[in-house]
This record gives sequence, C-alpha cells and structure tokens, in this order.
Amino acid sequence: MARMGEKSWDQFGTIASLICAVHCLLMAVVIAFLPVFGLQANHSHTFDFVFIGLALVFGSIAIRSGWRVHQRWTPAIWFVGGLTLVCVAHFALHDAGAISYAISVIGGLMMVWFHRLNLALRAKCECGRCQAKRQR
Repeated sequence: MARMGEKSWDQFGTIASLICAVHCLLMAVVIAFLPVFGLQANHSHTFDFVFIGLALVFGSIAIRSGWRVHQRWTPAIWFVGGLTLVCVAHFALHDAGAISYAISVIGGLMMVWFHRLNLALRAKCECGRCQAKRQR
C-alpha cells in the first residue's frame, strides 16, 4: 500500500474540515426547520465524535510534518483554537441550539485555515531539502 505523502495529510484535513463545517451549518438549518413539518431532531452524535477524532489525528500529523519543514507555530495555534471551539460546541454547549452550531462552523473553518496555512508555509520553505523535493 502506498504511503500517504506529508502534504496529503493537509489536503485530506482541508476536505474533512470543510465537510465538518458544512455538516454543522446544514444541521443548524435542518434542525431549525424540523418543527415546521411537525418533526423532532434525533441527531446521532457518533458522526460528530468520529469527525472530531479524525480531526485530532490528521491535524496532529499535519502539525508534526509541517513543523519539520517550516518550524512555525502559527498553524498549530489555528488548529488548537478550531478544535477547541468544535469540542466546546459539542460537549459543553450541545444544548445551546444555534450558538452551538455557529461555534462549530467557526471552529471547522479555523481548521480549514490551519491546513491551508500549513500548506502555504510548506510551499514557501527555501531549505535545500525542500527545494530538492520540488525539483523531482
């Protein structure tokens, strides 16, 4: 099986974070309109827990691999802030309605920004090792 490249962690993380943010946004809209149709929300949190776990794993790997190249803490700060907002929204504010979903969307978008920033800082790296990889 082929090994996942270091940039691939950020690319996959960007997609997963976007899916997370869109999921949170859509859930807020769907839950808001359910009473109009006489329905109640019976949302399973399994999907949320799986995505939070995936975000933690992929984000941690991306932080480590990015740090080895650009040695900047800025992306890690964005990741920790975004993941913290998502966790607060799901565990501390899970019954807060629209506020919980808004905080989750902001956290998800912060994680998207983390991955994009990590990729951009990698691309700017001018060390000999990175330049040699680009020439291949």
